[in-house]
Amino acid sequence: MEVNPLYRLRAAQGVLGLRKKYGATRLEAACRKAVAVGDPSYRTIKGILVADTETGAEDTTY
Repeated sequence: MEVNPLYRLRAAQGVLGLRKKYGATRLEAACRKAVAVGDPSYRTIKGILVADTETGAEDTTY
């Protein structure tokens, strides 16, 4: 959070705010998935929740 701390704080608050709509369990799963794919941003986490794809295989081989 050293680089642009205010932006990162607001993003973290936004992620925590998703808990109200989606619940703590789903939010935690979405965060784990976002970290696994290397993009733990608010937009990615929200997209995972909206698409209802937080559960399932995190390692997809094509």
